This record gives sequence, C-alpha cells and structure tokens, in this order.
Amino acid sequence: MKFFFARHNEVKRPALLSNGINHHFRRVRKSNKLVIFFSAVGTFKKPGSFDFWQSAKQIKHNVLLLSNGPRQWYQSGIDGIGETFDDVVDEINELRDWIGVTDTVTVGQSMGGFGAIRYGLALNANILAAATELKLMIPYSRSRILMEEGTDIVCDNLHLQIERHQKRFLLIVGELDAVDVYCASLVRHLKNCDVRCLADVGHMPLGHLKATGRLNDTLTRFISDKHIEPFQEEIDVFSNPDFAKSFFKQFQLQRRKKWQEAIEEGNKALLAYPMATKPVLFLGMAHMQLGNHQTAFPYCALAAARSPDFLPARFQLGLCLRRLGHPKEALKIHLETMASKDPMPHVYADAGLCLWEIGDYRGAARYFKKAVEEGPDVVKYQTLLSKAEAKIS
Repeated sequence: MKFFFARHNEVKRPALLSNGINHHFRRVRKSNKLVIFFSAVGTFKKPGSFDFWQSAKQIKHNVLLLSNGPRQWYQSGIDGIGETFDDVVDEINELRDWIGVTDTVTVGQSMGGFGAIRYGLALNANILAAATELKLMIPYSRSRILMEEGTDIVCDNLHLQIERHQKRFLLIVGELDAVDVYCASLVRHLKNCDVRCLADVGHMPLGHLKATGRLNDTLTRFISDKHIEPFQEEIDVFSNPDFAKSFFKQFQLQRRKKWQEAIEEGNKALLAYPMATKPVLFLGMAHMQLGNHQTAFPYCALAAARSPDFLPARFQLGLCLRRLGHPKEALKIHLETMASKDPMPHVYADAGLCLWEIGDYRGAARYFKKAVEEGPDVVKYQTLLSKAEAKIS
C-alpha cells in the first residue's frame, strides 16, 4: 500500500481523469484492463456525446470514451487532451500507468474504427473495428465526402501497419457496403486478422448486432479475449478475391454513371460470389438507366427477395414495375415500404406517380406533398405536386 501512494505522488495526475467534452473516463478499481471506445461522425453535432455509451455502462472494466470532435478521422490530436496524435497517446499512457493497466482494448466503427485501429496500433492493444476505411479518401468513400475541409491528413493508410500488429485484430463489415468490403479485403489474408462479413448488413454492423441483441455479448467476449463464434448471418465474400475488387469497381462506375461498364463489372462480381445482394441491385439499376426495364426486373426482384429489409432494393423493384406498366403492383411494394420504416421522399414520389398512372390524382397529390415535406429542396417533387394540384382544382 505504501508503494501505491509513493508511485502516485511521483507521477503527474493524468488529465484524462477529469472528464471533458471529448472524453469521459470511468474507473473500475478491481480491473487492470482499459477499454477505449472511439466515436464516429455522428457525435459531431452533439458535443459531449459519445458512441457506445450504453454498452460501456455494462462493461466491468476501466472505460475511456473518446470523440474526435471535428470529422477529422483522428488525424491530429483531440481537443482537451492533446494537440497531436502523439500527445494523446502520451496522455493515454499516463492514464494506463496511473491506474495500473496491463491490457488495453480499442473499439470503434466507421470513423471511430479508424481511430480504434490507429490508436490501438500505437498502444499495442487488442482491436475491434467495424465498417472501417483502411485507406482514406477513396473516391465516393465517407472520408472523401464527410471529412472536415482543411484536415491535415498525416495517416491515410492503415492496412500496411496492421500486418505488423502482434495483438488481436477483429474487423466486422457488412456485405452491402462496397468500400468497407474492399478495405476488409486488403487485410483478409493476414494471419493476425479475423475478418467477418455479415449478410444483408450495410455500413453499421455493430448497430445491427445491437438491434439484434448481440452487441454487448460480442464486446464482452472480445474484451475478455475469448473466441467469438461465427455470426448466424456471416458469409465468406472473400472466398474469391476477385469479388471485392469487382464489386468496388462496379460501385464506382455506378456513381460515375458509366452504366455499361458497371454492368460488365457487376457480372464479374457475381461470377466471383453469386450470393451477393448489392451487385445484383446495381445491375438492375444500371439496366434501368439504359432503358432496359425488362432486363432489369429479374435483378431488382432477386435483390429485394434476398434482402427484404433493404429498402433501396424494395424501392428499385417498385420503380421497375411502374416503368414496366404495373403501377398497382408497384404501389403495393411502396406501401409495404412505408409501413416498415420511415421512407425516403423518393418512395412517396414514386407512390404518387403510381396513383397518377392509375388515375387517382388526389391520392397522387397527397403523396407528392409528403415527398415535398421530406425533400423540400428537390424541385422535381414540387413540380409533381403543382401538376397534381392543378389537375384536381
């Protein structure tokens, strides 16, 4: 006990012991483990909030919740902790020394996953990351779209560093996100990497595990350094390395509206992994853009059947049916979508077009109005509403 007091008299009291707007520490004196949770971009508009707050409350170890503050992908320091990345690492090391930490775990998703990996490598921690860009600023990636303008990017590539990591590394991605799947494929072959892909899941696989009641158990097992059994929806999209490459290329070609090239790349992706949902949907969308609605229909129908909860697939199926001259069948699908979740404005707009084609102009106006309310900046919705109101006046 004398040693305890002597040691703390000689060491500066860590700044992280005093909570701030971008960090929150909770001490568990019986534990020698520190779990660090890194927040993603969603906390940017809510200063003082953190991802994983509820999960952290269930953990029986020391917990440090961190937020980058600005959407900078943890490139520099964290306000209130340190000006640079190295400064923050030093502060965490001071905290670890102060409370006697022997094991560290870092956890994060999306931008938070990048932080979990970058800091986890520096702290020699076990790392659990999800839906993480291992290479930043890829065209059409979230970092390219959302990163704060003027951010000084000093670390844009993590997959080469991960190969040298000696501790445990678990990466979870959803099959519907092309960028996440591509990035995961960069480390899938490494012996120290455990990469899992969940079927019918997009950019938030940990959110999916939370919604299905499995997140806390997954975190607890990983933090306790126990084996995590395969998830029931786990699939091996990496069995053929050509899939991730072709899916990623198809995604980029879709964004660039290179429809014929996207079709060619999508066919390659399906040859590599026939059970994928998103490449099938992309093929249907590309054929529709080229006016080949009859060709598009089987792709849209298959994507919606494989992933019935994936709303974009349901919408594209309804859109395709309407364009094929089946507005009543299309409307049925749109109504089912509206009943399941809050739909996007384009679902309301296409439902209105279905009613317009049936001859129910008042019903069409009602849905066009909802589309305008949900998407007030879209000129097309206001034009449709004005047209319908003129028809019924």
